[in-house]
Amino acid sequence: MKIERQLESILQHFKRALAAGDWDKLADLDTKLQQALPKLKQSPLTPEVKVKLAQINQFYSQMIARGESEKADIRAQIQQQQTNSEGMQAYLQNR
Repeated sequence: MKIERQLESILQHFKRALAAGDWDKLADLDTKLQQALPKLKQSPLTPEVKVKLAQINQFYSQMIARGESEKADIRAQIQQQQTNSEGMQAYLQNR
């Protein structure tokens, strides 16, 4: 399989994993890509390969933004639970 097609396949796997919110799969794909990049850079990159790598790089920006958003949502949920717990404890102490 040509490198361009392999990179496109990786990109599509990344996109499906992000759409599914499968962070474990994204981490696995990232590890595989990081292992493959040094081998890829051993030979001159064709313009097509450069385009695919740029698309993957752009996707990483989207993935990071989505991860930061989800992290903020989880942080807010944790803080809300702590507030609810403190309120419940105060209520129970003053009954």
